[in-house]
Amino acid sequence: MSEDAFATKSKIEEISWDPHTDDFWVTLISNDYDKCFVVVLSREQKPGFDETDTIENKWLDELQGARDDDEKESNLMNNISNSIQALSEPVMRDLAPSSPNQKLDLHTCLNPPTFTFQVATVNGTATLIRRTKDFEDTRVPKTLDIASVKTDLPLINSTDIEVVKDLYSRRVFKVLVNGQERCCKIAGTFFHDSIQREFDALQQILDADIQVPHLKGIVKGKNGDLIGIITEYIDSPERSLALVDVKSTPTSEREKWATQIRDTVHKLHDHGVVWGDAKTDNVLIDKNGDAWIIDFGGGQTRGWISKGLAGTQEGDLEAVKKIIDVLQV
Repeated sequence: MSEDAFATKSKIEEISWDPHTDDFWVTLISNDYDKCFVVVLSREQKPGFDETDTIENKWLDELQGARDDDEKESNLMNNISNSIQALSEPVMRDLAPSSPNQKLDLHTCLNPPTFTFQVATVNGTATLIRRTKDFEDTRVPKTLDIASVKTDLPLINSTDIEVVKDLYSRRVFKVLVNGQERCCKIAGTFFHDSIQREFDALQQILDADIQVPHLKGIVKGKNGDLIGIITEYIDSPERSLALVDVKSTPTSEREKWATQIRDTVHKLHDHGVVWGDAKTDNVLIDKNGDAWIIDFGGGQTRGWISKGLAGTQEGDLEAVKKIIDVLQV
């Protein structure tokens, strides 16, 4: 991967805590995305390590004490995760040495070797020990139900897709396909339904002249399963309308965006497609200053669509009116 370097050897990808089993674990991914580390906090004592006044028990006690305070619990989880990440750095330097110029294919990125560790206290100091029991990887790609694939959509092997940048949690990527910049979305345990819905929606408008990232292919895993979609990549300096400084944007530009958003939504509705999670975060302003609508995975964000209107054209139009209000035109 060539874009974005990190000061540490890893990034925190996922934090989980089950207050009933009292297991806490952090998933770390190496900066080159070629190694995965799962670090567990557990009250299970290991022979040869401290049995009382352990750091892991102290952290778990603090979490249990914060169960009724969401903000305090969230802050604690983040603080503990940061401590675990720092504790993991020496191990990661040994197991995941940097390869800054190495190209990374999508298959490797989705299926990196995974190492599982547990925090243990020895002489009052936290350390990591290897675990033989691994946690189930909930990020393993799931198969899409694509019984009606249009024949002109290419199936692209995950090993032939070069990852340029992770855009969202190892599920949405900027990639290169035959040298062309594309966006890749992968169906996982928690993303399968939304990617399936997006695929179905984009197939309906495959040949339509609508300002959305059009479908360009389907990702085929190494075992032959269809695990994701490839769409056009929108080069957006600000990434979304939600990050644009509206007050400093000329009125003529904001009026153009309002017109483009309205027109795009009306065209989608004419083709029987509902935008769904309509909001400023899902409008990209490209490098030419044009507005693109993205994300047809469904869902609803509080404050944009009234309860009961999610997934309807009426809900889309309600959110579009709010987006136009944000644009102040």
